[in-house]
Amino acid sequence: LANKLTRWFDETNASGKEFDYRFTGKDSRLFLLNFMPLISVVESTAKPSREKTFLHILAHIFLCLRNAVSLFTRLSISDSDIRNLGEHCSNYFWANALFFSVNPTVWTIGYIVPVHTQHMKGKYGLGLGLNSMECREAKHVSIAKYSRNTNYQN
Repeated sequence: LANKLTRWFDETNASGKEFDYRFTGKDSRLFLLNFMPLISVVESTAKPSREKTFLHILAHIFLCLRNAVSLFTRLSISDSDIRNLGEHCSNYFWANALFFSVNPTVWTIGYIVPVHTQHMKGKYGLGLGLNSMECREAKHVSIAKYSRNTNYQN
C-alpha cells in the first residue's frame, strides 16, 4: 500500500486522478490501526507545500474514521460515546466534502451511522457491533473461488 500510494503521489502530485485501493476486512482494520506510519513514509518524500497539506488532511480524515469505527463497532455503547460518534462522523463527512468528494459511503458514515447507532441503542440497548460483517467477506471470497472452480472452460 505504501509503495502504491508513493507511486500515485509521484505520478499525480496529489491532484488529478483519485487514489484507488480495495481493502479487505482485515486490511481495513490494520490500516486504521497503523495509518500514521504510512503517512510518515509518504510525508518524508513529499514536497513541503501542497503535498504535505494533503497528507495532513488525509491523516485527519483517517483519524476521524478510526475513531468513528472504534465507536460504532462496539456491542455496548454509552450515550456519551454516541455523541462522540456523531462528532467524529460529522468531521469525517465535512473533511471529505471540503477537500475531496462525497460518495454514498462517506454520506452514510456522516449521516446514517450515528442515527442508526442511536436507534439500535434505544431499541436493543446495544451498538452496531451487533451487526458484524467480518465473516461475510470471507464467505464471499470462498463463493468466488467456488464459482471459478466450477465454471471450468477450455
